[in-house]
Amino acid sequence: MLRGTVLSSEPSLHDELSRRLEAGLVLSDADRFGVGIDDLKACLVARGTPAQPVAQWLVTRFLRPALPLAGSAPSQPEARFWDRRLRVAGREIARAAQAVGRIELEGHPGLRWAGSCWMVGGEIAVTTRAVASRFAHLEAGRMVAGLRGDGPGVTTYAHFDGTTRCRVKDVLVTDATSLGAELAFLVLESSGPQPDGVPLSGEVDPSAYLAAVGWLAVDSRAGSVLSRLAYSSSADLKCIAPGRLLRHASGTLLQHDCATLDDGAGALLLDLGTGRALGIHLTGALDGPGVGVTAADVLQAMKALGLRLPEPRSSTEAIDEDTLEARRRTAEDYADRAGYNSEFLGIDVPPPVPGDSIREDVITVDDPRGEPATLLPYAHFSVCMSKSRRMCFFTACNVHGGRLQDMSRAGIRWVFDPRIDEDLQAGDDLYRDNDLDRGHQVRRLDPVWGDDAETANGDTFHFTNSCPQHKDLNQKTWNDLEDYVLDNAGKYELKLNVITGPVFRDDDPEYRDFRLPLDFWKVVVMVKDDGQLSATAYMLSQADLVTGLEFVFGEFRTYQVPLTDLERLTHLDFGTLRDFDPKKDHDVLEASVRFVPIESASDIQL
Repeated sequence: MLRGTVLSSEPSLHDELSRRLEAGLVLSDADRFGVGIDDLKACLVARGTPAQPVAQWLVTRFLRPALPLAGSAPSQPEARFWDRRLRVAGREIARAAQAVGRIELEGHPGLRWAGSCWMVGGEIAVTTRAVASRFAHLEAGRMVAGLRGDGPGVTTYAHFDGTTRCRVKDVLVTDATSLGAELAFLVLESSGPQPDGVPLSGEVDPSAYLAAVGWLAVDSRAGSVLSRLAYSSSADLKCIAPGRLLRHASGTLLQHDCATLDDGAGALLLDLGTGRALGIHLTGALDGPGVGVTAADVLQAMKALGLRLPEPRSSTEAIDEDTLEARRRTAEDYADRAGYNSEFLGIDVPPPVPGDSIREDVITVDDPRGEPATLLPYAHFSVCMSKSRRMCFFTACNVHGGRLQDMSRAGIRWVFDPRIDEDLQAGDDLYRDNDLDRGHQVRRLDPVWGDDAETANGDTFHFTNSCPQHKDLNQKTWNDLEDYVLDNAGKYELKLNVITGPVFRDDDPEYRDFRLPLDFWKVVVMVKDDGQLSATAYMLSQADLVTGLEFVFGEFRTYQVPLTDLERLTHLDFGTLRDFDPKKDHDVLEASVRFVPIESASDIQL
């Protein structure tokens, strides 16, 4: 069983499970199987008393689930770690799932189905030679449908979702490649449309998150009784089983640790970051690594058979005139942008300073005088960018509530900033064809005031001002914070400074060669009626900051937090602003006092 290996290689999963058990929350089915909290905790100990066997399998299922697909959407995993990654890849999973079918047998004396297959393009599906041998046999070097000898006639179908059922009219195999002998290609016929093929991977991240998509078959001759018991709710269903790629090299069998229990041969191995096929599953399960054939070897076998190769899916869209115009912009077009004004409130409020641990990661640009600067200036706001994350560390904006203008966003496109390399910005490749939104860090309406209002409106649509956020993110309270503060902060010219950014963590989920931040923060600075500054800090978090446990994805909550806590999380130094935080004396108190959920304006301490 790979439980110990997964726990050591996935510290975030280990920490999530540990927090859950410390809070007294057992895993599902624990009560039914008579497994207690202490039994589950024992599974997290590297050495010591051997863990109870059923508890080990329940922990393994938490770490490496096999989730039934309802239509093309996976059921919700227990681990938020997987919930995040699967939701972000939701569209890729939906496209791939419709291409995965079950091979059904009519007229076979002992079997109703043989295994999984999936479309690679046109009328061709791929499965394994072992699966094909259950309904076809070799004669004179080619595969012939039906049983050997005088056995009964067998009719074979590939059954996809709904009523899509295609008869297998031919089976093609080749021994001309290093691993081609492991594969079989099914030529399908159908009176209706067939599912689209899954694009095959080219370059592969050697530690990619992947998922096996196929039918989870229960086989009494394989696996263990306890594994079948733990995964019984997924038996004989089309499932998605997420995990890690362990080894990948063309010409050798790949290895993975997805929950391909018993007989899951033929399952699609899907790269969750790209939506492309990494390969096809052959055999193996959680009692040892699963093995499969790489996408490169699938392509090599298709070439040897003379099959039409799938056309690569384009990663770019047609470039229209508006996009070309945006790309014609130069750094000189931004020469008049003044950016964030630290004297805006009448009291100097400089932006935060990156700490030692992140200072080298800050992108620098030349200011109008040719001097290096760490802030990109726009109309009424500035942005500090991270090289490694290709997103902002923070944005700083001046808001003049009394002069805000209501302008439309219609027709404004997101664009790259020509002052820094496009490769250092998260552009449309991250957001295209998925459920991620381009989340404004500077709220679009905040800088839209004064003579520069129209310029500011457009400036907020630079990729430097966006961070990926799931479309289900409920952020009404978050977006309304500035309004709440303006309505309750007295009437000192209705001015605010708003500093916003993401929380970057090493274990943020990976997607399309990016790491997606899960939490966001905001600092609102104003001058109170008595002429004193007030600096209040807030976090939009998926975690319950009081208990440390996480909500369901999308159930984000806004908290007011001590600014000193925010400095520790972001590695930013806010200088003397921390002295004007009304919660400055709360950082030594318990979490229930330090972290206050914000539901309405009355919850804010100014």
